[in-house]
Amino acid sequence: MPESAIRIPHIRVENLGTIRKITTGQLQRHNGAFNVQTFRELSACLAVTDRDPAVHAVVLIGAGEWFCSGLAYGDLLEAGTLGAVEAFGRELTNVVRSFYKFSKLIICVVNGPAVGIGASIALLCDVIFMEKKAYLQTPLVSELGTAAVGCSSYTFPRLMGYQKASQMLLLNYRMTADEAHQQSIVAELYDSATFESTLWPKLVDLVGTLSMETMQSIKQQIKRFDMDNLDRANTREADALVQRLNRISGLKSKI
Repeated sequence: MPESAIRIPHIRVENLGTIRKITTGQLQRHNGAFNVQTFRELSACLAVTDRDPAVHAVVLIGAGEWFCSGLAYGDLLEAGTLGAVEAFGRELTNVVRSFYKFSKLIICVVNGPAVGIGASIALLCDVIFMEKKAYLQTPLVSELGTAAVGCSSYTFPRLMGYQKASQMLLLNYRMTADEAHQQSIVAELYDSATFESTLWPKLVDLVGTLSMETMQSIKQQIKRFDMDNLDRANTREADALVQRLNRISGLKSKI
């Protein structure tokens, strides 16, 4: 049982040993789609967690059958104001930065489909476990027609190679869990039926044995060459998204 649990409107935060478990998609109206409030809650939670010496690692997981169905563009476009769109861009930039700047271990458990920002954020995490029937997809071109987000214009080519990244970002390709595992994009596959009895105890036991200082030092060494590239990709993508959403909604961007 969790030692403590806090339910914020869009995320649930639980402490289990030295792990902080963050469950997104608490409001299932859009299959776990992220909106501005989700961004704010995640950013704040990660900032507090990074400063908490009792927490050695974060486990990020979605609620229900989805990990994340993307960004809640419908709610944003209904607002129909330039301020709302630009606030969306700022908060998106902040939450993406909070993931790649996080100094401790982030384990992502992709419990179901990870679409758009869901796929991008998953690939910003340090270690990924993926449910066998889940998939990754970034349908940017054929549906709403938005922009790459979550540093995917940098991380996808780096992790997948140029051809597969182009297929994902430009052709709406759906990558299965098996393919993601075969390409070493995810560390391990699991069966949802055995998550509570097998994978979760494994994660709790494993994280409990880690030296946090050593882990943070190694993570810093691994990531240090990426930070400038991630910052540039994050800013560039957010600017492009705001401009695209303003055009879709008929607004004129100040950017």
